[in-house]
Amino acid sequence: MRQVAFIAWAAGAAAGGLVHWFAPEFSDAVSGLAVALIVHVVIERAPARPAAAQTT
Repeated sequence: MRQVAFIAWAAGAAAGGLVHWFAPEFSDAVSGLAVALIVHVVIERAPARPAAAQTT
């Protein structure tokens, strides 16, 4: 199961919550969406780590 979407959602939700509480003059929805988008793109574009070698 791919967890990238859940990680991006959690980061966006946390950012939206912080903006809601500490900078109420800004839009928490837009800031949360922007953070989630950035996190998702960064994780997706990161080079994949090689799988651990299995020894038998």
